[in-house]
Amino acid sequence: MADISTTPTPTKAIPLPATVPAANSGALHLGAIRSARPASSSLPPALSYGRPGQWLRDQYDAHARRLGIAGTDRDAAPRDIRHLLSAAAAEESVATVLASLGQEYTVWHNVATDVAHPDRKLDHVVLGPTGLYALRSDDWGASVRLTKGELRGNALGRGEKPIRSLSRRARLFARDTGIRFSALMMVVPDDAVTAPMTVVRRGRLCPTLLVRRSWLPEVVRSKMSGMAITTPEALDDARTQLQESVRFV
Repeated sequence: MADISTTPTPTKAIPLPATVPAANSGALHLGAIRSARPASSSLPPALSYGRPGQWLRDQYDAHARRLGIAGTDRDAAPRDIRHLLSAAAAEESVATVLASLGQEYTVWHNVATDVAHPDRKLDHVVLGPTGLYALRSDDWGASVRLTKGELRGNALGRGEKPIRSLSRRARLFARDTGIRFSALMMVVPDDAVTAPMTVVRRGRLCPTLLVRRSWLPEVVRSKMSGMAITTPEALDDARTQLQESVRFV
């Protein structure tokens, strides 16, 4: 899809309620999130733009050609190169889950935040009646844990800080477009964490959450952030603004 580069008009941010749980407070409000699940799963899919996983797969192919690695010999690649494929598969899996949100939601995949550094992308941007969300999806093939507001684990690369990078990319996007997110979400496979959803940090206006992949629709629909878009007209306006602002890697 072609990049769109028109100048956006800033949106009005709606403040969070005082009831957002504190950082590192564990899996909270799960009953409320569970009750947000719709009665029917046969909804028309969410509207989607961009190609989830494609940029990472292209990067892997480029490295594989440079290293002389055949397509069937992926184990010969260094771990950080192999991880490009697992991260791409994670993006594709999350895209499938997001499609189940239904036609009230719109999703943009592989959204650029820095033209000079396409790796600094937002994996998914999700807009719906409950708010606007920036997501990073990944899979390190092992369990991860939260320590002082960041993911840790033996499978993460040295110096890798996925939650900090998600926050930085969301700030870049907000600075360049004037669009403020309701919440940031780090999405991982179900077996990578012990809790369905954990509040990483509250934030003054934008909390950061660690979410199991299968719980993502419930969390997005739950209005946890307190940033609901209350009218169809406001949702249409926000969608139009994003369409005019989003560029893809």
